Parts: sequence; structure tokens; C-alpha cells
Amino acid sequence: MDILNISIFGLITPLEIIYLAIVVIVIGYIFSGMFRVRPSSVRDITSRLRFDLGDFKLAVLVTAPAIVLHELSHKFVAMAFGFPAQFHIWGFGLLLALFLRVIGSPLIIIAPGYVGIPLVTDPTMYRLIAAAGPIINLILWISAFLILKF
Repeated sequence: MDILNISIFGLITPLEIIYLAIVVIVIGYIFSGMFRVRPSSVRDITSRLRFDLGDFKLAVLVTAPAIVLHELSHKFVAMAFGFPAQFHIWGFGLLLALFLRVIGSPLIIIAPGYVGIPLVTDPTMYRLIAAAGPIINLILWISAFLILKF
């Protein structure tokens, strides 16, 4: 038996945790220039010309919950309906996003992975599984909006 595919508490495998960590790191890098820590000195401004660990950490903090919770919500809703579900990394999607970031494209297509489930014959169940990720993102957005507004 492969140790990376042993389910932890019946919920997630070590391989899925590794995949999610890779996705979070890559997406953090992609967004590292978009969310900036406010500079406090001239040195901070000039250091922006290269990779900045502070910007990377901020980008991970901003983007990781949206990505991880989005994918895990698909997985857990499918599991709640009794289907086996596993998160898979999609190398082409990650490389495409990295490539677009490196060339400075104004449009970045991000498709880092997917949750694999068997064929779901009930259309209502399938729709609920598919909607789970965007619903979580909407909840995160509304929560952030309300926190920042009030």
C-alpha cells in the first residue's frame, strides 16, 4: 500500500496535502506582485524589483483560503453524498499560469487542479458538488466585504 494514499481520518490523503501545498506555493508566487505590503522606507520600494518574501507571504495568506477551501468543499460534498473523491494537481494548468505570470500577461488563467469523482448519475447531486466550491468562495468574499466594510 502506498503511504501517500492512506486517508487521514477518512478525509484527506498525504498526497492531496502535498498537492494542495504545491498549488498554494505556485499561486502565492503568481499573485506575489499583486498584493503588496505597504512600503515603509525607500529601501522597501527599491527592493520591489526582485522577489519579495513579504509579498509572497501576503499573497499566500490572501489566496490560499480561497483555493484550498474551494477544492476541499468539492471533495467533502462529494464524500457527503457517498462518492470517493480525491484532489489532483493539473500540471499543465499550473505551468500555464506560471508562464503567463513570467511573461507579464495581463490575463492569467489559473486552473491548478481538480477533484476527481466517479460518474454521478443524479444531476442534482452533481450540481451541488460542482456548486460547492464557488459557494465557499462567495461566502469568503461576503465575509471579507463585511469585515472590511464594518
